[in-house]
Amino acid sequence: MICADPQLSQADTDLALAYKATLSAAHSDQDRTTLRDSQRLWLARRDARCLRMVPAAATECLKEEYRARLAQLAPATPSAKPQISSFDDAALNKAYPKERDSLEFPQGSFSPKGDLFAFAVSQIVSGDMDQAWIYSLPDKRLAPATPSPVQGKSEVTVEGFSWSGATLYVNGTQGPYGEAQTPFVRAATVAGSREVKAMPPEQVLPGAVRDTTAAAGDELASQGDKRLEDAHYAITSENAGHGALTLTAHDKASKRDFTIATGTWNLGDFVFDAPRSRVIFANGNGGIDIYSLASRKTVASIPLPINTLLDVTADGGTAAFTSNGPCDSSKAAAERRQMICFVTLPR
Repeated sequence: MICADPQLSQADTDLALAYKATLSAAHSDQDRTTLRDSQRLWLARRDARCLRMVPAAATECLKEEYRARLAQLAPATPSAKPQISSFDDAALNKAYPKERDSLEFPQGSFSPKGDLFAFAVSQIVSGDMDQAWIYSLPDKRLAPATPSPVQGKSEVTVEGFSWSGATLYVNGTQGPYGEAQTPFVRAATVAGSREVKAMPPEQVLPGAVRDTTAAAGDELASQGDKRLEDAHYAITSENAGHGALTLTAHDKASKRDFTIATGTWNLGDFVFDAPRSRVIFANGNGGIDIYSLASRKTVASIPLPINTLLDVTADGGTAAFTSNGPCDSSKAAAERRQMICFVTLPR
């Protein structure tokens, strides 16, 4: 099947060369053994996933597998200068001229296409998530997705949000200040929002990453404990106490556990980029690390003035993070207000 398709044949050759080069560059016998084991596991998973399909679908499946594996073995060099940008916060400045310098952005999520970004805002009238906004990356449009709370008059609490295509759905509560709050669900785009009856059913794709900590109702999830898994790996951040976190991986094929990193609260906001078998996290030293589960090593480290890692696009090409000041660490910090920043990632 591979030899019959020119693109697959070339991918097979490219992968063989990348594997040979990575093996030659390994620093120890243990690294070479780990790489060989990971290549055997990848071959087994490739066949198990693709060869049960009809020929046309199997060919496309194989192309996807080769692209992902080649990205693992031949990642972009860490020295490549990433593109860093900040969101245009003029609309927030206009909406909250007095509060803007104190606003924080505790959660954020890219749309499935990665062209839109939703985020929650706190510190408008409370430390809870007071409002949700949508930002369009291509044209830098910023619009509120939920009503604004007013100090001493009204309250809004955002409980959560999720995407369905280019529409953001937000659920929460709202009402007069100090009185019983009424639940709401809103559907929003950058063009406007409206109240709807219910959140749409969650779309669970085959092979998607699952948040099993949240699914299990773990009360410690807000204390740094988090678990994301797919069919091949389970990635966990665990708080050992006093904010000392350990980020670990469990390889379901080999039934082996290994440590990715140790640190503090920064590890609780990791992203499991399952299609490319890698984990992305703030390294605690002023930057983002990209860790390859296949080679079991950090393959890229990007210096950034990062506060919190918010999300990564589905294609693994862009990360969103918060910064207490300018997004580019090479620039002088003229102000300390929190910003939402975007950075390109090597793939």
